[in-house]
Amino acid sequence: MSPAAKILATPNNTPFPVVLFSHGLGGNRHVYAVLCLELASQGYVVVALEHTDGSASAAKLGNGNKDWMFYKGIGNEEAQVDKTRHRRREMETAVRLVNALSTGCPPPGTSLVISNLTVNNINIDAAEFFRQKLDTRCIAAIGHSYGGATAAAFCSEQQQQQQQQQQQQQGHHPPHHDYDHVHVGCCICLDPWWPALYPESSALTSFKSNCPLLILGSHDWNVPNVFGEFMCGIERQQAVMKAAAAFACSHNDDDDNSTEDNKTKGKKEAKGGGALLFVLKGTSHNSFADPLPLFEQAVGWLLKLLGITARLDPVLGIYLLSTIMLAFLSAQLPLSQQQRELQNWTPGDGGGPLALAVKKEAETMKLVKEGLEEEESIGGCGGGGDTIKEKKKKKKRQHHTGGRGLLYSVSDFILDSVLAKRGGDGGSAPSKTTDNDDLVTGEELLETVMPSEQGPEYDNDTNGGAKEDEEEGGIRLSEERRAALRASAGKIQLRGRIRGEEDIEYLAALIGEHHVFNARSEC
Repeated sequence: MSPAAKILATPNNTPFPVVLFSHGLGGNRHVYAVLCLELASQGYVVVALEHTDGSASAAKLGNGNKDWMFYKGIGNEEAQVDKTRHRRREMETAVRLVNALSTGCPPPGTSLVISNLTVNNINIDAAEFFRQKLDTRCIAAIGHSYGGATAAAFCSEQQQQQQQQQQQQQGHHPPHHDYDHVHVGCCICLDPWWPALYPESSALTSFKSNCPLLILGSHDWNVPNVFGEFMCGIERQQAVMKAAAAFACSHNDDDDNSTEDNKTKGKKEAKGGGALLFVLKGTSHNSFADPLPLFEQAVGWLLKLLGITARLDPVLGIYLLSTIMLAFLSAQLPLSQQQRELQNWTPGDGGGPLALAVKKEAETMKLVKEGLEEEESIGGCGGGGDTIKEKKKKKKRQHHTGGRGLLYSVSDFILDSVLAKRGGDGGSAPSKTTDNDDLVTGEELLETVMPSEQGPEYDNDTNGGAKEDEEEGGIRLSEERRAALRASAGKIQLRGRIRGEEDIEYLAALIGEHHVFNARSEC
């Protein structure tokens, strides 16, 4: 939580919902400011973690000292999954901190000592400032890349909520300092790197809670590379989605309301929250962090050299991703009416990231239209040269396309090496005899995201089961259906689970079906 963040007063002193955010490899709590600030502007208190497992570029250590921990590398396979275990424990600690700040009750054996904050040039006591202002009923976990796997591992270990709800209905309310009863309501994994999951994780077998899971993958990581592999780790991604669709529901033999059929020594399978995979056309692994949307216009040539690129306009991409995240949180968390009134991201509000996305896309289409009109008035350039239209496209593409860049190539080399050692974790094993005609080239990917142009068609073996129209390569909705879905934005009350095609159509209607490359669900 940034000390400079402005905390607004809610009607009737309604507490704020909370988002826990886990950064990716080499990141830190500052690298995702665009997404985190967008969430904060919609009424969420964002707790951006800075992991101390050596995966952060730099992490400020606690305990009142001034020491820093700097990046220590990815390590071997065992070191990688051990980092995830460490990260998961830090997210558990973050939940306890949120509850402690909200109630003023520190965890047993500890004291709640927090340095004073300065807000609007006024020194305040942090513990007192957040007292009764954090809604522990409405907590979500979000993470990018390594953090995406961390968030899934963390949420999959959360104990199921059913018995807690039954106890509350019977009048048995746990004390405020009982941290085991703080429930994380939903999970969002941003382009997660699934090989980071440790083998014993419940995220690979069966979630222990009915926590709905949204996987927002990038286009680049959800198509095969030159080795025929998916960088996300496609087999594990499918396993995680299946694990989220059912959770192991434990039953207490001492519960008076338990029937003999429900009393088991082990665990009984029950319906889970489910999982939804959503991939936007033209996005890359870099589309979720700050460098592209903040600096592409100014130093795009440098970002391109470093391999920090995306084929979709980065500003438009961050608006679309923010809209999907806000829509999912709004549908899955038990937000009160007062909390919903603070938000302005829906189509009817005319504000927020969705309105900015519409404006940005309109500007892009205007440029394309002007290029077409100029081409018609001037004619072709002759001599086999580029037309005005082609020159304008090249100018617009110059920072988003071209060579892979130094960091991108090094990153791919490292990840390819890891996936090759692990065999099936990343899809098919590397093969020198792979038929290149079956692979998707960078140029083909580029052609899928340019306005008014049709990209290549992908079969289910290539895109991992995309719900795509045969002619347009995207989901198709009637105007009436699209209007009805957009009108329902922000009004959907707690669902608590994924609804399959209904959720896919809802999100596609919000951002525009033409932006969807892949969407499927497990529920």
